[in-house]
Amino acid sequence: MNIYPLLAGIAAAGAAASVWLMLVGLRRREDDPFRTRLTKVRKAGARTAARRRTVQLSIAGVAGILVWAVSSWPVAGILVAVGIVGLPYFFGAGKVAQRRIERLEALEEWVRRLADSLSIGRAPVRTIVRSGEHAPAPLRLEIEQLAARLDTPRFNRVAALRAFANELDDALGDIVALTLEMAVTESAPDSAPEVLRMLASQVSDEVRARRKMEADRAEPRNEARMIVIVQVLFVVGITVLTDYTQVYGTFVGQVVLAAFGLAVVAALWFMRRLSLGERIPRILTEDLA
Repeated sequence: MNIYPLLAGIAAAGAAASVWLMLVGLRRREDDPFRTRLTKVRKAGARTAARRRTVQLSIAGVAGILVWAVSSWPVAGILVAVGIVGLPYFFGAGKVAQRRIERLEALEEWVRRLADSLSIGRAPVRTIVRSGEHAPAPLRLEIEQLAARLDTPRFNRVAALRAFANELDDALGDIVALTLEMAVTESAPDSAPEVLRMLASQVSDEVRARRKMEADRAEPRNEARMIVIVQVLFVVGITVLTDYTQVYGTFVGQVVLAAFGLAVVAALWFMRRLSLGERIPRILTEDLA
């Protein structure tokens, strides 16, 4: 009896089974809930941001062209377009500060949960991975990214935590990342829960301090916003109702108007910078991922 055909058939069946198992494994990795959600969130965020930018730039372009056509002042059209695009940015310091505070509050909540889980003897890596399932909303994407990286065997744990720190972009986030680094590398896992609780208390104090500062800054921001609105309305009224601005229709007048516009833009940029305040320098400044 010739057994070669039988052996060839067994080998072919084994190869087919290997390919099938490999495809099943790849499919399961693709269906991983963390990675699926991350992909959806990234795509949705990119689409939303692109739509917002497109609408804003379209409105700015149309408004700038209309002002240029009506006034015959190209600089006026450019300034109007720049104003439509730039004013939300210049007056958005309050929203930026509020978002930072919300992220710190979410960091405090997440760190306290990790400390409680680690204190009852749970494995640090699995604890962090599982925390991605119930991450606080302001940091959900960053925590899920960290969980997905730590759940990938070939991804370096230290690099994953350093990437997480870079995404947080905060000095307190660096300290949290370093503490978790000690826990996952087993250099000091027993002390991690207590250190994390201390960090959570520190973050809570920082949140209270920042909220107080933002309350003090809110009134000057509102005053500056009202001053700019009144100035814009005044300039529009003078331009439409009087002949005082005809001098700006000349070449020299356009140059002067451009200089005034640049001065206003520089003042608004400086005001935004002052309104945001100085940030605490980060500890981790190198991306090891």
